[in-house]
Amino acid sequence: MFVAFGVIGLLILFLIYLVLRTQNLQKELALLRHSNKQTSSKVTYAYRNLVLVTDALEKNFTSRIESDYKSRLIEQSQYQILHPLMRNFSTIVMACCEKGML
Repeated sequence: MFVAFGVIGLLILFLIYLVLRTQNLQKELALLRHSNKQTSSKVTYAYRNLVLVTDALEKNFTSRIESDYKSRLIEQSQYQILHPLMRNFSTIVMACCEKGML
């Protein structure tokens, strides 16, 4: 009889442990979800800013290449090489970022 009560007592203690462990894991999961949501919004914000910066740089570089070519600071062969690169600067940078090359 005492053995049965002892086993029941141990099972109750084990059940209490499992309940407390489950509650702690649920709290931790809620915190991780919140942290993940914040991190995701920060990544989205950083990505948008990166797009804006690369677009501005693309326009700036393209206009500088064109003005340098018109001022005869660079030759036609250099212009023909640099102009397509600068016209697609934003696309190139974003593709590199997506593939983890930067």
